[in-house]
Amino acid sequence: YLFKIMSLFFIFLLKYIAFLLNFCYNIAYRLKNKKTVLFLYFLSGSLLFLKEFFGGMNNKLVELKNVSKSFDGEIVLSNLSLYINDKEFMTLLGPSGCGKTTTLRIIGGFESADQGDVYFDGVRINDVPPYKRNVNTVFQKYALFPHLNVYDNIAFGLRVAKVKEDEIKERVAEMLELVNLKGFEKRSVNRLSGGQQQRVAIARALVNHPKVLLLDEPLGALDLKLRKE
Repeated sequence: YLFKIMSLFFIFLLKYIAFLLNFCYNIAYRLKNKKTVLFLYFLSGSLLFLKEFFGGMNNKLVELKNVSKSFDGEIVLSNLSLYINDKEFMTLLGPSGCGKTTTLRIIGGFESADQGDVYFDGVRINDVPPYKRNVNTVFQKYALFPHLNVYDNIAFGLRVAKVKEDEIKERVAEMLELVNLKGFEKRSVNRLSGGQQQRVAIARALVNHPKVLLLDEPLGALDLKLRKE
C-alpha cells in the first residue's frame, strides 16, 4: 500500500510539473525564445512519458496475456497480449474477421480463450462467468430481452444486483434521459426502430456503472446527431 501511495503521489507530482512546464513553454513561445522553447518542450515530453510509464505499472484494469482462440481450426487470435489502464479509452481497428469481437467476448466472459490468461484488476478471471465480472457489453445485435419492455430491459442488471427499487427508478430515468428515450418506458422493444433498440442496449450497459464498458460497434444504427450527443 505504501508503494502504491508513493507511486500515485509521484504521478501527481509529474502531472503538476508538466503543467508548469507547459505554462512556461507558452510564455517562451510568445517571447520567441527558441532555445528555451525547445528545452521546455523536450523536458515536458520526458515528464509525460515518465507519468505514463509509472501510471501503467499500477493502473492496469484489463490485461490479456498470450491469448489464442480458434474456431473450427481457423485461428482468430494468436498469442495476443494487451492491457488497458483504468479510465483509458481504447479502440480496436481492423477488417472483418480479424478478431475484434472475439477479443471483446473473451474479456466479457462470453468466450473462453484456448490458451493464455485474462486479468481484471490484477486478478485472473478465466473461469469467472460474465455476470460476476464488473464488465458490461453493448453487442452488435443488441441482445435485448424481447419479453421485457424498455424500462425492464434497462433495469434488468440492477435487479439482478438487488438494487433497491427507488434507486432503480432514479437510475433508469437518468439513462432514458441520456439516450433520448424518455416516455418510452412501457414500450415493447419489438416496436422500436433499430436505432432506438441500440440506445436501449447502451442505456442497459451504462446504468450498472461498470468498471469496464465494451462497445461492439454500438453507434452503427444511430444518426450523426445522436452519435455526437
